[in-house]
Formats: sequence, structure tokens, C-alpha cells
Amino acid sequence: MPTTSDLPPWSVRLGRVAGTPVQVSASCLLVIAVIAVAFAPRARDLVPELGGAAVLAGVAVGAAVYLAALAHEAAHAVVARRHGRDVAWIRISAGGGRTQVRGRATTPAELARIAAAGPVLSLAVGLLALVARIAIGPGVVALVLEALVLANLLIGLLDLLPAPPLDGGRLVHAWAWRVAGSRHRGAVVSAWVGRVTAGAVLAVVLAWAVASTRPPRLTVWLVAGLLAAMIWLASEAQLTSSRVRERLAGTDVSHLVRPLTGPVVPGARRVTGPVSADDVLLVVQDDEPGTDAVLVVVDADGVPTGTLRLSDVEHSGAFDAVRKRP
Repeated sequence: MPTTSDLPPWSVRLGRVAGTPVQVSASCLLVIAVIAVAFAPRARDLVPELGGAAVLAGVAVGAAVYLAALAHEAAHAVVARRHGRDVAWIRISAGGGRTQVRGRATTPAELARIAAAGPVLSLAVGLLALVARIAIGPGVVALVLEALVLANLLIGLLDLLPAPPLDGGRLVHAWAWRVAGSRHRGAVVSAWVGRVTAGAVLAVVLAWAVASTRPPRLTVWLVAGLLAAMIWLASEAQLTSSRVRERLAGTDVSHLVRPLTGPVVPGARRVTGPVSADDVLLVVQDDEPGTDAVLVVVDADGVPTGTLRLSDVEHSGAFDAVRKRP
């Protein structure tokens, strides 16, 4: 389980959602402040008597945006837990949310279900909020509903882009894995589709600029450029990682497993035997450099059979051909 030392700088823990610890970065306050100032004029238009309190209505709108991100991540966590996965934390920061799911999906269907959970919930909440907004008159509630519509539909649709690190990229990975019969080939296909998507994002804005009498503003170009760059870099990282793991998958390190000498520590990270270097890399890839992780090895029924130290794997030369962090 995460401890206070696991928190990123300037972050706090705000309880649990769906059994998963929630970490919130102070950077969210800056974004909420920006949203509050941006939405204050809209609040005054809807409710003129608000006056200066319109900024508080804007704060509520900003909070609603992050609640939408939290609900999105909680959906991932719930489905992952139903598949028996350990969910370490949900982290909300200025850029959105992230859910840390330990281990990896064992089937394409499991990967697809976990990936689809967030966008499906976001789109459902966005559509329900849209129906509610149409049904009520102007007011502060209408403003918050508008924010929920915008936030949830934007999060849901954007996250379905077929590219890493978005959920749409994971859905492509699951589909390609099922068709090709290989997890690694699925990851490679997802990365290549991500490269194409990055180019398509820029191509759409360029086509808009050429065909329209009102070319896109500079902010549109900046957002499209940042999105394309993020997708391209994530796709490159996944392509490199999948190639590394494909090589490591054939490196058996089961001979390094030590017998159990005592009870298993609650919350200890587990890996199913027989163990390959790829399995170890996947579990420890988010650890701080220099951390000597101790993993519990379990059999197909989940019964602990031994322990495996990261230092033993490193000293064995299993990672010599690649970097620890691909």
C-alpha cells in the first residue's frame, strides 16, 4: 500500500475511492483558479445577481472538472480490481488523472475491459449532464452542468484516440493482441497506430487552415502540436519497451527464486511463476532507481512459493542487453 513517502512532491492523500488511495497534486489548485476566472463571466451572464461571487461559481466548475477526471480513473480501478488486479493509487494532477494498476492483463479481453471503463463512464456522465442541462433553466446549477458536459465528453472522446498512452491505444493493443495472438505484437501495432494518429492530429489542423476562410487560432495549433508530440513520444516509448520486453520474455530467472522464510507481507507485489526477466521488469519499472525490490512468486493458483530480489536478477546479467527502464 502507498505510504506518505510514495507521494509526489506537493501532493496530499484525500482518502479512498473504490478502495483505492487518491493522491491529489497542489497543481490542481492553479488550474481550478484559471478555470474559475475564465468561467466567472459566464456565471454572471447566467445569474447577474451573483456579482463577485461568480468567481466561487467558477471554482465549483473547476472542481467539477477534476471530479470528472477522478470518476474516470475510479472506473478503471473498479474494473481492474474485479479482475483481481492490485491498484496502488489514483493520482490527480494538473494534467488529469492516472491509475497505477500493478501487473498486467492476462487476456486481451481483460485489457480491453479495463481500458474501456474510463471512457464509457465519462461519456455516460457527459450525456446525462447534457440531458439535465437541457431540462433546467439558467442558473449556477446550469453552469456546473455545462462544465460536466464539457469535461466528461472531452475526457471521454479524447481518451478514445487510438494512441498510447490513451485508453484508445490500449483498446488497439487488445484488438491486435487478440488478432495476432501475441501481447508484444499487439503493443507494436498500437505504437505504430499511435504514430499515425500523431500525424493525423496535425494533418486535420493543417487541412482546416487550408480549407477554411477562418484559419485556426494560435492556441489551436499549440494544443494540436502538444497533443501530437505527446502521442508520438508515448508511441516511441511503447515501441522501444515492447521490443525490449520481447527479448527479455525468453530469459528465465526462476532459478533465482528463494524459498519462503516467513509469512508474506500484506500488500507485497507478486509475480506468477515461472518467472521471466520481462515479468520482473514490468513489476519494478515504476520504482525509484536503486530500489532493491523483493517480489513474492506465486503459482497459478495464487499460492506463494518463494521470493525474488531485483538485485539477484540484475547481478545475474538478465538485464545486461537493455536498460532497466526502456
